[in-house]
Amino acid sequence: MLKITMKKSIYFFLVPIFCCLLFIAAVNISQAATLTAGSVSATAGNTNISVPVTLANASGDQVSAINFDINYDQNALTLKNVTISATASNASKSLSYSAPSIGKVRVIIYGINQTAIANGEIAKVVFDVSSSASAGDKALVFTKYEASDPNAGKVTITGSNGNIKVSAGTTPTPTPTPTPTPTPAPAVPVTLLKGSGSSIWAVQNNLKSLVRSVEVFNGSSYSWSSIQTVSDKSLNAIPVADLIKTADNPDVYRLEKNFKRKLASIEIFNSYGLDWNKISIVSQPMMDSFSYAPIYQHNFDLFWRDASNILHKFPTMQIFGVKGYNTRDLIPVNDMEYGSFALGEAINN
Repeated sequence: MLKITMKKSIYFFLVPIFCCLLFIAAVNISQAATLTAGSVSATAGNTNISVPVTLANASGDQVSAINFDINYDQNALTLKNVTISATASNASKSLSYSAPSIGKVRVIIYGINQTAIANGEIAKVVFDVSSSASAGDKALVFTKYEASDPNAGKVTITGSNGNIKVSAGTTPTPTPTPTPTPTPAPAVPVTLLKGSGSSIWAVQNNLKSLVRSVEVFNGSSYSWSSIQTVSDKSLNAIPVADLIKTADNPDVYRLEKNFKRKLASIEIFNSYGLDWNKISIVSQPMMDSFSYAPIYQHNFDLFWRDASNILHKFPTMQIFGVKGYNTRDLIPVNDMEYGSFALGEAINN
């Protein structure tokens, strides 16, 4: 009788604890942010079909950067574009996307700031529907999604898949909405300096950038009469800018070995210990005068970057040399930046 009583006592003691644990688990699960792809209708042959992607923050969470992959039916759908929506752009975010493989789109929404993204539509994924597409639902499936808060901490997030419901037949191609003419960015004050040599430097934010050609000088609307001649000592005392951006674009680029590369997120920027106060604003011609870094190194692996920002591995040093590259031009990247790239096929002879 005593044994039975003790068993009942233990049972009645453990049941409330177990229920509390279930409740806590349920609360934690419910507190994940949610990424949702919309469900839209289209007819076979339609073009410019926009699928909204929305973010719903969990209570107490703040999302400042997000990336996700969506798989789609490549036989029925062709990826046309991915555009940023007002909720994300109002937080001064940028969007970049790539197609790491057929039937997959990878989207990164980021900003060189710590502003949180509010609830709402953050992007539109635009497809063309094949004229031969069969009727039925074409699933849009999240295969990866990650988010971070303003302090680069991980935010728990879940994905809710969408679809395009295709019906048979054809309809006229919709007229695209005209793109409004952007407002020119305000001019940024720049001091033009030269020393005893012929080189001309544009100084902004107490950082100097070399004006690399006469075309860049004229294209930047600089005035030859504004150039000030200073001593070489004074000129050499001004640090050279290695972080640059233009006035009307939030993207920040890092300069290394006379090449530029875009730092794709605030987390990547911070991972290198860079200083937000050391960013120099340059003219668009100045920005365009730098080529993108073509070759990268991660640990012991070497890669070539293509125009779609996809990395392709050199399997051997022999192939690296045959392609005409030199190790002195390699740009080293850390684990976080390496993870922001899509990977393509390896480079063969």
